[in-house]
Amino acid sequence: MDDSPADPAPVRGTRGPVRWWGRLRNEVGVLAELLALTWLAAAQPVLSVYAQAPEQFVLQRADGGEIVLFAVAITVGPALGLWALTMVALPLPRVRRWVVVALGAGLVGVAGAGLAKELLGPGMLRVGVPAATATVAWMLVRGRWDVVARTARTLAVAPVLSLGLFVFASPVHAVVTAGDVDALGVEVERPAPIVFLLFDELPTASLLDGEGAIDGSLLPGFAALAGDATWYRNHTTMAPYTEAAVPAILTGMAPELPRRPPVAEEHPQNLFSLLDGTYDLSVQESPVTFLCQSPSCTSSTKAPTATTVRTLLEEAHTVWRSIISPTAPASTLDFNVQDMPEDLDALPSMEAFIDGIEPSERPRLHFLHVLLPHQPWHLLPDGRQYAAPSPPMGLSFFLWDDAGSAERGRQRHLLQLQAADRVLLDLVTRLQDQGTYDDALIVVTADHGVSFEVGQPERGASGGNLHEVVWTPLLIKAPGSDGGGEVVDDPARTIDILPTMAAILGFDAPEPFDGISLRDGGSTNDEVALLDWELSDDAIDDEDDDYVRFDGRPWFERLLATPRVPLADDPALRLFRTGPHPELIGTSVRDSTIGERAAVTFELRAPARGELDDDPDPDDLPLYVDGMVSAEQELPVAFALNGRIAVIAEPRTEFLGDGHVWGLLPPSLLLDGEDDELEVFLIEVDGDEVLLRPMATTFGSLPAIADP
Repeated sequence: MDDSPADPAPVRGTRGPVRWWGRLRNEVGVLAELLALTWLAAAQPVLSVYAQAPEQFVLQRADGGEIVLFAVAITVGPALGLWALTMVALPLPRVRRWVVVALGAGLVGVAGAGLAKELLGPGMLRVGVPAATATVAWMLVRGRWDVVARTARTLAVAPVLSLGLFVFASPVHAVVTAGDVDALGVEVERPAPIVFLLFDELPTASLLDGEGAIDGSLLPGFAALAGDATWYRNHTTMAPYTEAAVPAILTGMAPELPRRPPVAEEHPQNLFSLLDGTYDLSVQESPVTFLCQSPSCTSSTKAPTATTVRTLLEEAHTVWRSIISPTAPASTLDFNVQDMPEDLDALPSMEAFIDGIEPSERPRLHFLHVLLPHQPWHLLPDGRQYAAPSPPMGLSFFLWDDAGSAERGRQRHLLQLQAADRVLLDLVTRLQDQGTYDDALIVVTADHGVSFEVGQPERGASGGNLHEVVWTPLLIKAPGSDGGGEVVDDPARTIDILPTMAAILGFDAPEPFDGISLRDGGSTNDEVALLDWELSDDAIDDEDDDYVRFDGRPWFERLLATPRVPLADDPALRLFRTGPHPELIGTSVRDSTIGERAAVTFELRAPARGELDDDPDPDDLPLYVDGMVSAEQELPVAFALNGRIAVIAEPRTEFLGDGHVWGLLPPSLLLDGEDDELEVFLIEVDGDEVLLRPMATTFGSLPAIADP
């Protein structure tokens, strides 16, 4: 096979300058070829994902320079790395030539895998066969025909153009060029202290007592505020994800597609810019929005540039692996709150926010977007933590596999909601003790809900979960507590919150709102409009615009019919009475009949080696139990803690295998400072008699994917 000028061979028999020019030209050609192919295999698919998810840069508080540095590293870095690798074979020109060909073949195969997955969907054969074919084809044609190499090197201009489009012509551009937004400083006729608490991933359904009221025995904080506020019970979000839902709340403007980055430059008229100059601002946003960019606003700490870029590159590597994986679902950056910065701890931030509220002569806005009760679910009502997998078991690709999994997911959600409610009650108490409660404007709402319907998307809207995803709490206590305890069922939307605040405080915005003031009676239109989302069920999207539209009245009625969490004689066990035979939770093993030892073995995977000693560290209670029954078994499995039945669950067929059982132990059954005893039984029920059959227990460990 003839060497071609396009291949990396030295130029001989010429004078020094000519020889070095030939070598330089060869090296530029090799680098250009690798640049074009790495762009096809990695940079282009990764940057296309990030171009539609600018909030990822907001999450890291990346500035324009850091975003450009990240994009350049993604575009040029892989090619430079592979080019440096080929230099090892520089003394052996023919070997190096085939190293370049082999690397190119691998890159073409990776690019082919991504394209096949996009066109045909995930699957080993659907992705693997086209990828292997592309690899072999490149080896054959690149090694034989010089025109292929020259064409590839000509394509090196594509990464440069792509980089420019990413920085200057994609939605990311607004984040790159973001700067401080001028204060609008509107004149406020009736200034009052404002406390605005924005919860995350909280459906109205989680508050209800079975009769459409707030369950005060479960959530005394919400109930206390509702007693003095107007509860807009028929309140709906306009977007099922934070990056669009929160700007709608804070601007009074309907969200739109393609979505605008959640930064102040894209939303210059918002609650903060309107009041800045008239009010002192004490603002803590979530990491995924940056609407308060005034110097007077507080925000999360900015990490050093090296840390920010490294974090972005590590995440990009994960995205790329998802893109090229034959079996992984399509990559998305829209559902990754589990990947928030490690130092983000929602409950302490909520407590610190409340501790920072003090009376002041100048009106002050206290605003907090707290990531509660959002996943990961790891909090008990008293604020202590337990270790458990996130996302929870039984949630596969954002869908609940079965009723048991959904029930245990709701259990963990409600436990975390109780922790947030406890601090909300502290807020009400603090304002009352300061004597500012009556005079304050208090707004409590949430950006979107979460669903626990079997087979339905957890967050995306579908034909079976709208009452949980779309309806969110809205309680507004006006100064003087007028309308206290009133429940309003007229339709209300998130974009109506800011206009309502403007009507209460008496100010006019320079630009009109899309929403309306709820003080004027709200809307009479039952149609609900929800911004479409890729995680929603396409079957319900039959409109031509950016919204899923539906008649909200039947869904609101379904919401009000949400069943109450059953009461318990022991309130500490109320949320733990789940699964088959919930009435047995908390009862003594001695009250049941102990049968013969079961002929199956139970492998306990969590806690590790069954160590349930009461942990002196309150942030790591060993409450999560997980294991496998050794043989196919349909009978429920019971975990007994210190002689009392603590968890009952049916074995499930799950990705870890058949016979998978998991659950959460009630902390009230732990002993104080003593060793705890955990036993595992099969349950047989005959009429009123409960038969417990002990199982031999071995010890294993959870796979890495399920580690808490």
